Amino acid sequence: MCYNVRIMRGNNAALGKIMQPVQIQKLNTSVYVAPIPDDFCDETELLPAERQAQISAIGNPKVKTQKRFVWKLLRFALERRLGISADLVNFSRSGNKWSCAECRISLSHTDGYVAVALSDLPVGVDVEVLSSKFSEKLLDRIACPP
Repeated sequence: MCYNVRIMRGNNAALGKIMQPVQIQKLNTSVYVAPIPDDFCDETELLPAERQAQISAIGNPKVKTQKRFVWKLLRFALERRLGISADLVNFSRSGNKWSCAECRISLSHTDGYVAVALSDLPVGVDVEVLSSKFSEKLLDRIACPP
C-alpha cells in the first residue's frame, strides 16, 4: 500500500493546522498530513536517543525542522490510533525505517509539509510540493492511484 500526497503551492489555507486523517477502514490505514508552522522551533520534543542523535547530525536547519516536525506528527498520529501516550511506544530502527510493535510506520517530509502513514500492513507515504513545472504524466507514472 502506498500513498502519494499532492500539495499545490498557494492552496495552504485549505490544509488547516493538522488535516484529518485519510481513513481506509478495510485496511486499518491512516494517513496524516500537516503544514510545518513558520514559527516551529521545538528543540525539546521527546525523541528516542538514536533519533535525536540522527537529527542533531543534520547540518541543514530546514531539513532538521522537517524531521523534528514529522516526528511530532507521528506522536500525534500514534496517540490517536493507540489511545495511549506515544511515550509508551517503543521505537526501533532498521536502516532509515522506523517501526514499533503496534503498527507499521511511514514518514515523509518536504519543503513546508510532513506526512505520516500508519497501518497494520506494510505502508508507504510520500509528500511533495508540486510546482507548475511538474508533469502530470510523470506524476501518474510514479504515484500510486488514490
